Amino acid sequence: MKYNYRIFSPCGNNTALVFGLEYLPQRKEINDAIMLRHSDVEQVGFLSGDKNNPRLEMAGGEFCGNAARSAAFWYLDGKRGDLDICVSGISRKLKAGVCGDGEAYAEMPVKEISKENAAVRTKGIFHIPLYGIEFLIVDKNKTKESFAEIPFDETNIKRLGLDLIKEYGLLTNLASGVIFLDGGGSKIRINPCVWVKAVKTLFYETACGSGSVATAIQQALFVGLEDNFAIEQPSGKIIHCGLKMKDGKVKYAQISGEVLTDKQVYEGNI
Repeated sequence: MKYNYRIFSPCGNNTALVFGLEYLPQRKEINDAIMLRHSDVEQVGFLSGDKNNPRLEMAGGEFCGNAARSAAFWYLDGKRGDLDICVSGISRKLKAGVCGDGEAYAEMPVKEISKENAAVRTKGIFHIPLYGIEFLIVDKNKTKESFAEIPFDETNIKRLGLDLIKEYGLLTNLASGVIFLDGGGSKIRINPCVWVKAVKTLFYETACGSGSVATAIQQALFVGLEDNFAIEQPSGKIIHCGLKMKDGKVKYAQISGEVLTDKQVYEGNI
């Protein structure tokens, strides 16, 4: 079975998008084949060929904001515009589009999160549930554990991240992540580790849209910062997060940032 795909880089989070939802029954095999061929690809999604009905299905069935931005970029051929898109893990359509030269945005599905349902799980660790993925936010300088003394390299982040996902019972979710915060205030940098159950992948991601929104929510609720954030990714790129708050709850979230592509169409065969 032959299939075609392109690779996009939303703020460094390399994402392969396969053309055709008919390949979904072979999603695991295609996911593994693409990642074997392209060692820098961190996730794989599948796109509907009907540009009048944009739809993105991730290989693991999870929600992914950076993949949604990449899909919008493809559907709009990189030109300014807006669309409504269906994304796996979410039961309603989301707003997405191209907002500038080489930049795309996507609405991020959020629950009406407040301090009560994003309660501190333990000192310095916060639980931020989003639709399609849940996160633990770790402020390493405020935890009772000695995270502050541990170098934030890929090996440690993946090891500690998976340990925390297991400890807090998030391993059975479609997708779960741990965000280790580095800095705060106007200089927030994240170190994201994401587990996707169906395809059994664990990545220290070069950029994470959902993790950026989870971080922005934690900062807004528990630190009292403003509702617009510029969050630096491990790639050095910035993902901009905008929140709309009412009565102490998050009502709406959106991310935007750079999307690059080599414009090459690759062919695979399984």
